[in-house]
Parts: sequence; structure tokens; C-alpha cells
Amino acid sequence: MMHAAATLGATITNSSVSFNSGNITGQALNLSNSSLNLNGSATGTAAFRHNGGSVNGTIGENTTVTLAGALVGTRTFTSNGSLTNTGELILDQSLGGAVVLDVNGPALTNSPAGIMRGSGTINFSVAGGKLVNEGLIAPRLSPGQLVVEQFQQTSTGSLQMGIEGRIPTEFDNLITTTQITFGGTLDVSLGNGFQPQAGDVFNLFDFGTRTGTFTEVNLPALNPGLLWSQAALYTAGEIQVALDPVFISRTWDGGGANNNWITDNNWTLDVQPLNNATADLIFTGNVRLAPSVDAPWNVHSITFNNAAGAFTITGPQGVTIGTSGIVNNDTQTQTITAAITLSASESFNAAAGDLAISSVALSGQTLTLTGANDIVLVTASGTGTIEKEGLLNRY
Repeated sequence: MMHAAATLGATITNSSVSFNSGNITGQALNLSNSSLNLNGSATGTAAFRHNGGSVNGTIGENTTVTLAGALVGTRTFTSNGSLTNTGELILDQSLGGAVVLDVNGPALTNSPAGIMRGSGTINFSVAGGKLVNEGLIAPRLSPGQLVVEQFQQTSTGSLQMGIEGRIPTEFDNLITTTQITFGGTLDVSLGNGFQPQAGDVFNLFDFGTRTGTFTEVNLPALNPGLLWSQAALYTAGEIQVALDPVFISRTWDGGGANNNWITDNNWTLDVQPLNNATADLIFTGNVRLAPSVDAPWNVHSITFNNAAGAFTITGPQGVTIGTSGIVNNDTQTQTITAAITLSASESFNAAAGDLAISSVALSGQTLTLTGANDIVLVTASGTGTIEKEGLLNRY
């Protein structure tokens, strides 16, 4: 039995070690092909690096047990009966080999004070055996994947899931082969400088059936114009990144100190529009009627609404416009001298007033000129098609 300080970094092989009290200082005590028997009432501080054998009893509050995988293959650990963790239990596959913990009982309980980390597989000898989380589970070890038959998180439990990229090996994953019961808190964080993009999907959970929901879900901040969707969290175990509708439709209010396109205060919300072909830009009012496109921009559409003054959108840079094109819903002529490039087949619509366009690069697309008023198009370049539609008077 261990009652006092042990040799620093000592290795014990083919033995039975019981920890009941005292402190183990310095490096973790290394065990190989040995039985580690833990007393949950032990108040001392200890760290064990287990390299094969069994771990039994209750991991005390100041005790850390690392179940370490080998360089290759699978290293299996056993527990003679249910196992309780009130300290720290780490499943470490960082060397490359797999870690498997076979619990010869109905449960592995991570108590409110307990912390579990790492990757591995937890099996139970009893049908319906489960991992019960009342404390903190954070699979993250570069990142981590935890596989268990059943998982239950209580109201005091917390899951910390990390995302470091968009491929499955770059974010944490909890797999249950049968049932998962959600409760408590889910905390998701970003790491390694990764910034998600619209359309990214992160499969954090795989399960057969599900009951319960998280009381609290905390998700990391995203770049402007993006938001998290939890629509598939409880059906497919996924969180997704979507475009924020608030940022997609942006109105020029001319609130800045100059006419520049990139000046945040010239737009509603005081943030420049998205430059990724998704923004629908609206021009209205009579403030700063000569916006200057001072950086190349890629938008979904440009609309002059029925309260717009006579705008002239100038360069020196150009605007790439997507499928929804340009619409003038005001009676005043709207002029664009900044170079326009088409990214899709689209229409320019002189619905309520004239449009005056200096240049358009067709880029192999079809441009449809439509509306009841005039469209003046000075120059069209590149391959593509220009079509006239409706009551358009002149182009």
C-alpha cells in the first residue's frame, strides 16, 4: 500500500498497487501490467500513468490516472466492477495506439468533481452499461473521440467539445452505439486558429436514440455575417454554420465621414457588407449619393428602393454581381460607373426608373435587360449574351 512519497517516475511491473493516503510527488508513477486499486477517500495528491492492467475503485479528488496507449495496436484496461472518478481520468492515445477500458460492471460514473479527457473506447460487461457524466468531460487531446455504449449527462454535467478544423479528425466526437441522454451544459470552443465558414457542419455526436436536451449550449463567436445553427443538434448530433440574415441584407445609410464603400459607418449596423457573393445591398435616402467602391467587392444583388435619391456608384474598384442582379425601384436615374462583372446569369431591371451602366464584363453569362424604363449600357465585354425582355424602352 502507498502511504507516503514514492520514487520519482518509478515504474512498477506485474504488481498490485493500492493508493489509500499520502502524496506521490514529482513525476507520475508508471505502472505496467499491474493492478491499480484506488480509495476514493484518499486525500493525498497522486498521479499514475498506467501502461496496461486494471484500475479499480474510486479515483480520488486529487488523483490523476492516465490510461496510456502504446505506439501501435490496442491496449486494454479492465475494471473489476463499476468505476467512479472524482479526480481526473485521461484516456491517452497520443502515441498512436488505441485505448480500451472494459468495465466489469454497469457504470463508469464521472462525479461532479470528476474530469475526464482524451480518446478511447469504454465497454461494459453488463448489458445497458453506461458512462454517466455528472462532472466535466473534455475529449480534447488533439482532438478526441470517445466511444461508449450508452451516455448520460445529468444536470450538473458539462461537455467541452473542441473544433480545430472542418474534417472529422479535427473536432471532438462522442459516439454512443445505442442511446444518449443529454442534460447539463455543452461548451464548444475553437482552436488552432480555425475560423469556420458558411456551410461547415460539425458532427459532434453519433447515437442510435436520444432523450433529453442540454440546459445550456455555449458556442464560440464567429466572424461577422455568420451564425450557428443547432437545428440538427438533437436529430443528427450536428451543429452548422449559416449566413446571418441580418448581415446578408445591408443598407447604405451614408453615416461615415467619406464616401468609401469599406467605411463601416456608411452601412446599417456600422459594419461593411459581406464580400463573399451573399450580400444583398440596398441603396436608399439622399445621404452620400456617390458611394466609391474602393476595394473589389462580390455581392448577390444591388437594389435602389423607392426612397432612393439619384445615386452614382463610382470606382476605382469594381463590383462582381450574382444571380439577383440590379433593380431600380425609384423614379430617379441610378448610375453605376464602377466596373461590373457578372458571376451568374442575371437581370438588370429598370422597374421604376432608368439605369445608366458604364461597363459590364459578361464572363460567359446571360444578361437580361428588363423593366418599363431605359437602361443605358455603354460597354459590354467578354463572351456572353445580352437579351431584352418586357417593356424596356432603350438600351
